Amino acid sequence: MKPYFLLALAAALASATAVDACAGGPATMQGGRGWFSTEYMLWGVSGYKVPPLVTSSPAGTARADSGSLPGAEILYGNETVEGGALNGSRIRYGYWLDDYEIYSFEASLLAVGQEGTLFQAESDGSTASLNRPYFDTNPLVNAPSSILVAFDDPVLGDFFSGSMRIDSTTELSSGSFSVRRLWSSSSHRRCDFILGYRFVRFDEGLLMRDSSLVDGAAAGVVGTTIAASDRFDTSNEFHGAEIGFVSSERFGRWSGDVTLKLALGNNHREVDIAGETRRQVPGFASVVVPGGVLAQPTNIGDYRSDILTAVPEIDLSVRRRVGESCELSLGFTILAVPQVARPGRLIDTVVNSTLLEGGALVGPAAPSFTWRNDHVLFYGMNLGAEWNY
Repeated sequence: MKPYFLLALAAALASATAVDACAGGPATMQGGRGWFSTEYMLWGVSGYKVPPLVTSSPAGTARADSGSLPGAEILYGNETVEGGALNGSRIRYGYWLDDYEIYSFEASLLAVGQEGTLFQAESDGSTASLNRPYFDTNPLVNAPSSILVAFDDPVLGDFFSGSMRIDSTTELSSGSFSVRRLWSSSSHRRCDFILGYRFVRFDEGLLMRDSSLVDGAAAGVVGTTIAASDRFDTSNEFHGAEIGFVSSERFGRWSGDVTLKLALGNNHREVDIAGETRRQVPGFASVVVPGGVLAQPTNIGDYRSDILTAVPEIDLSVRRRVGESCELSLGFTILAVPQVARPGRLIDTVVNSTLLEGGALVGPAAPSFTWRNDHVLFYGMNLGAEWNY
């Protein structure tokens, strides 16, 4: 069973438990009709799996075998890319619509994100090669192969020195507008029912860049540079109706909240694949052609689809009143977004080498694009303050 289904089930069960725990007469939990809060958020995000993207072979390996799988060492890939730490903030505003705190509305907006380098390496090829592996569907090859980023030929000597870099970006933004209605309460406890609208936007990007310098006549004109890039960007935009419960308890200056929500709606997914290769021969203008290594004219483009999905969220917080109208808070949030597009599973490592550096296609069209569903889980700590008026 997928983890987001378990989270949704847990939210539903916890909601029922929270409602059963509330009983009695009215309780006042706020210090005024309105409230405003701001929070710093330090979150994590679940990773996604990527295929082998960078390989290496020891010096002396034949050109045809260098960097090819399964014999080569995998320097990066064939693993789950860890999401890393996301930094951001959240603001909330709410207002009670009556003196008895029965009805209220609340709006919230959050944004977290990060960007960083996942992998970086360079080599002159003298001790080990640096390669970008793929399976070649060229009818004359039809076997594992690789791009030589840095390589010395055991017979002909110097070929290339080069470098490889992989960068990633992750951004999450979300907003909601909801109406709260008192469900039940006691002298120090209350439960509110939530009904509203939820928006979630989740973007990721994976950029792979390699650069090679020809430093041996056997590989071409000495001093020629060859740079290739592949970019896989994904965007997921969810809009839906949201229901939930907020259970609050207060003991003197201390209080705690448990918020359980479940949104159901449409997730609009977009994938943007791009790539290019730039060759600069000394004394001549640089030549740029479409297609890097894993992004070629056969899969380059924009792709869109829509899918129905459910987005559960659990938010826990403890608050301490520090004045007549101010509270400090410490909380933890879990947010799951299923049925999303993520870069790793959209990479096709089957490539027809006739397309490399702008060549004409001969044989099967590869790489190709295929929709593959994934999921993402956000989780982390929240530190903030709330003002009542």
